[in-house]
Amino acid sequence: MNKFYKRITKAADGTHSCLVLGSATEFLEDFSNIFETVFVYKDHEPLIRKKNIVYQEFFDELINLPKFNLVFTDISGLKNLRLVERLLVKQHPTIMVYSENYIDKEFSDFLKNCQYVIVDIGKGYQLWKKK
Repeated sequence: MNKFYKRITKAADGTHSCLVLGSATEFLEDFSNIFETVFVYKDHEPLIRKKNIVYQEFFDELINLPKFNLVFTDISGLKNLRLVERLLVKQHPTIMVYSENYIDKEFSDFLKNCQYVIVDIGKGYQLWKKK
C-alpha cells in the first residue's frame, strides 16, 4: 500500500463507509479493500462488481445513508458536492479531492462555508476536514 492510501486510512476517522463522486472509479478496488462499504454515485455503468460496493442513482438516497467517514472526489465530481451539502453539514466526513491542481475558488469557498478547512496538500490530492 503506498503513501496515498495510508493517508486515506489515517485521515478517514474510521473505515466504515466511503462515498465516491466523479470519475474516481480507478480507486474503487482499493477503496473496497479499505472500507466496509463504498457508495458510488452512479453516473455511469458499474465497472467493478463487489459485495461491498453500492451504486446509487440519486443523491436523495445518499442523504439518508449511515455516516460516511470519507467523501472522495476528483475535479469532475466537485460539482456534485453542492448536491450533498446537507450530508456534509450533518455528518462532517473528511473530504479528499484527487487532483494535480488546486481546486477552483468557487469550490474552496463552498467548502469553507460548510466549515471545512484544508489540512493537507499532497502530491495529487487535497484533504479537507471540519473545523
